[in-house]
Amino acid sequence: MDPVALEKVFELYPEVKIVVIAHLHGTPGKIDELKKVCDAHGALIVEDAVKSLGATYIIALKNLKYKRFAEG
Repeated sequence: MDPVALEKVFELYPEVKIVVIAHLHGTPGKIDELKKVCDAHGALIVEDAVKSLGATYIIALKNLKYKRFAEG
């Protein structure tokens, strides 16, 4: 999911309160950027990582095993 496209979705549908992000084929979404957009609009993130087991995600220049990043 593209953070710029998500911002446009919120412009068209400001009533959206939940965003489902599917991490596919070992490639996690840009969760840090998507979370900023969702936070700005008061929306929660639901992550579907079943197709991305074992993936890594770079946060602050560290490779991390993918777990769950959006909500504490």
